[in-house]
Amino acid sequence: MVRPSADKPDMAPQPFAPPPQVVETPITGSDPAPAIAQNEATALSPTAGKRKGRSVIEETAEQDLQTTPSPAPKAEHGPRVWHREQTRPTFARVYLGDGNSLELVSLQVTVTIEGPRARTVVDHIFHNPHDKQLEGTFEYPLPTGASPSYFAMFLGQTRATPPPRFSAKGAPAAPPPDTLARLTPAELARQVSTTDWGRLQEARVVAKEKALETYEQTVRGRIDPALLEYAGGNTFSGRVFPIPPRGFNRVILAYEELLPTSGEQVLYRFPLPNCPLAELQFSLQANAAECTRAVFQPEDVRKEEGGGRLVFSQTWKDQGPGGEVLFSFTPPQPAVQAISGRQSEGGPLYLFARIRPELPVQEAEAFAHHAVFLLDTSLSERTDRFEISLKLLRKILENDPDLRQFNIVTFNAGAAWVEPGGWIDNTPAAREQALNRLDGIVLEGATDVSAALEQLVHPAFPIAAGLPVNVFLLSDGQMTWGETDAATLAARFESRCPLATRFHCYRLGIGADNQELFDALTRRGGGLFNCFGDEDLEAAASAHRHQCLQLDHIQLTGGPGASDLLLAGRKASVYPGGELVLAARLKETGHTQVVLEGTFLGKKYSQEYPLEVSGLGELAPRGWGEIAVASLLSLNDSRLEDLVTAYCQEFSIGSRVASFLVLENENDYKRLNLQEERGKTLPEGDLGRHLEEAWKELGRVAGAREAFQDFLTRVTPQLHFLAWSNGSHPQVQQLLALLSDKDFELPEANLPGAVLLKKDVPPTYLAALERNPQDIANYVTEARRRAGQGDAAGAARALSSVVEEFPGRTDALRLVGYRLLDLNQPAQAVRLFAQVEHSRPFEPHSYRDLARSLEQSGRFGLAALQYEIVLAGTWDSRFRESLKIVAEEEYAQMMQQALRANGLSPELTQYFRQRLQQWGVGNTASDLRVTISWNTDATDVDLWVIEPDGTKCFYGHNRTANGGELSQDQTQGYGPERYRMVKAKPGEYTVIVHYFRANANL
Repeated sequence: MVRPSADKPDMAPQPFAPPPQVVETPITGSDPAPAIAQNEATALSPTAGKRKGRSVIEETAEQDLQTTPSPAPKAEHGPRVWHREQTRPTFARVYLGDGNSLELVSLQVTVTIEGPRARTVVDHIFHNPHDKQLEGTFEYPLPTGASPSYFAMFLGQTRATPPPRFSAKGAPAAPPPDTLARLTPAELARQVSTTDWGRLQEARVVAKEKALETYEQTVRGRIDPALLEYAGGNTFSGRVFPIPPRGFNRVILAYEELLPTSGEQVLYRFPLPNCPLAELQFSLQANAAECTRAVFQPEDVRKEEGGGRLVFSQTWKDQGPGGEVLFSFTPPQPAVQAISGRQSEGGPLYLFARIRPELPVQEAEAFAHHAVFLLDTSLSERTDRFEISLKLLRKILENDPDLRQFNIVTFNAGAAWVEPGGWIDNTPAAREQALNRLDGIVLEGATDVSAALEQLVHPAFPIAAGLPVNVFLLSDGQMTWGETDAATLAARFESRCPLATRFHCYRLGIGADNQELFDALTRRGGGLFNCFGDEDLEAAASAHRHQCLQLDHIQLTGGPGASDLLLAGRKASVYPGGELVLAARLKETGHTQVVLEGTFLGKKYSQEYPLEVSGLGELAPRGWGEIAVASLLSLNDSRLEDLVTAYCQEFSIGSRVASFLVLENENDYKRLNLQEERGKTLPEGDLGRHLEEAWKELGRVAGAREAFQDFLTRVTPQLHFLAWSNGSHPQVQQLLALLSDKDFELPEANLPGAVLLKKDVPPTYLAALERNPQDIANYVTEARRRAGQGDAAGAARALSSVVEEFPGRTDALRLVGYRLLDLNQPAQAVRLFAQVEHSRPFEPHSYRDLARSLEQSGRFGLAALQYEIVLAGTWDSRFRESLKIVAEEEYAQMMQQALRANGLSPELTQYFRQRLQQWGVGNTASDLRVTISWNTDATDVDLWVIEPDGTKCFYGHNRTANGGELSQDQTQGYGPERYRMVKAKPGEYTVIVHYFRANANL
């Protein structure tokens, strides 16, 4: 039995190289967020299931398919959905550094639809037209809730023309498209000729920090690795090395997803490239019995039916068609859509189902007469999404007469009320006046949902405590600034907000939505509604007014015994047209039934949904794994990361804690102990029950001390921070014991917002935004302009656009962090450098940068701890010893400054004095000091200083007769290089920064 939630709902029922040329390759499937569809399954046996003792290819060859090629039907039309603005990337971006780019030669996409789920396999062939070996970076934006399930590559070789995709010269013909569509990713990869393409290199799932460090170490060793890791939003970044000069490289990626619904129709979407291509093949296969009223767009495709299968395929030559594939169908039954299957032959049996309770639409008594709209105005809203949000906002106000007053909070990296003076009456005239204030608003900056929520905790105008308020979140929820963990954000808000709030979130199908955030905000009440096109607008705008089913518990009864029953998102309530996703382990095949119990329209509600579990599907086990991983991650407990990684490894799931890593051979994984988590699943008991107990404490926010100690515990074995075990460096442990709980808290970083209009900024800034939103120089120039006018907060918001555009790149975080320090915004910089530290804990610069920003924020105790970690750590040899010397000097200067400020605790004062005595102040003091650092790895930047008499101090002459001293030349990493003169002569010193060698792959 699963109880939906432990909480009852409160409701009735320095240099940064911008990416150069870009090649775009489709990789996104269904942009709409996963909804839970309808089909009361009675025979769960998709034809994609394996048959014992026979390969899929052999079986297909022997079947009489009786296929009937025909054009796709034109009588039916699929749902009319909104589409992403074509100027924004909707599929994979592939770029190299230094102005180089890969040429996409051909693309093959094979899709398997199985009940409510889909698997998409994208097979790319790229050509390196350049005469040197390169590293390629692939960015894959995936649909909402989708996760990578397979990653592999063939490095190929230098040659004039690409070899055949599957068959070598003289070999049998390649499998037909309908057969390819039925293959698993691993089976498909094994159809490739190794004679033509070289050895297949398949990725393994590894803990994220280990994967990143190992990849970069391997690249430095000039060996062949590849990496696919979470990059923010629902984008995954793949890195491949080496790509041979003038050679062909092949990358195969697969992902799985829960398909969304629009009304009774289930949707699959895939954007098609609009660029020169030798060939683009697309094939989709589904169980014909599960897909009534099937419609495929574009219409000029080949349709085949036979053997219980439905196959759509098309091949385009020379040029990609652009637009998108949209496949829609209606399940035979509206209530349940379910699949079942085994993880491997003889392995556990899994059931995956989504249920749409058939609830009558009936208006509920109004929860609130006041509404606040949280309106996302960040850079990523430059798609048509912002205009759709305004449509939805207007329609909600027009359709709900119970909403008597409202207000709007616009937010990006900061947040501001449209009317800071108080509530706005919900009248036609007042609505128009409020919406007119948004006319011409500039969409820029990162996305900070926590800043928007902070406006509800501390409103700009008086609001009575306990006032019921409907909160409408009009955003994709992809958080790139401020607090980015959904569970922590929701728990902090619930513990601090004085209002009685109910959240309503909307999935628009334009890009990926943050399902985890929506679930966290609506878990105590409110709803999550689909609005994929104009046809849905009226219903979505009124959906929050309807009576909902309040769930008490869900269970599987009768038939085979069930365990580990999981409910996605811990839903406590379901609105009419809403849905539930559940999965479980079963002992055997047979008949079972899902039982929902709760309260609807003030009465007890109970409904049974019968299922027949055949065990012949392929996609159910991984569906269970996805719910398990998402549920564990939602707990935001770092102590569970090994457990999450173990499930990611068992079910081949890429996530924010686990990446796909390709190494040269099997022994490398063992030698580096990269899969030590494998098999470490829940040691005893039922995962469903374990989660139920854990969710009771979900509202508890882990203290900052606890979180930091958990972080150190996780990374210490890998990086040998805590050298006190042999007594050589006890200071880290001493400071951990000495600092108070408050000392571990990061400084408050609320950035003031503004309703910024186009008339308030230069036309050149707006033109550059339209031309290329990835133009880093545009944001830096605009930030300088605003800073020069005294608007430091506005400058920070402009700079935050860099992070919005490149959310997963630590070089982007460092660039913006350094600029924020220049703007005297250290609290904002702290948040960015803390992200870098968690992403790259194996680099000493991560701790040094955080220490410097904490120092400027006046958090001397936590800054000292960061410095001590730098000094205690055992780092890669490329981080030369002078780094610790420079860090020690900076640390000593900070302690002297802190002691002069007289704001330290007695314990920390004593510690700092003792530490300075150990070193001797004279060793670190100097009249003149210049230090440079940079934000990109594998880059050589040189510091030159010309002294007043013309003497040049540089790496070739690092000690001068005047007393000038230059630290070691840092040819890798991020610096630092430091010049100092203990007794400086008066005069003019000229500082020159020489950008000697860039990282060619940035």
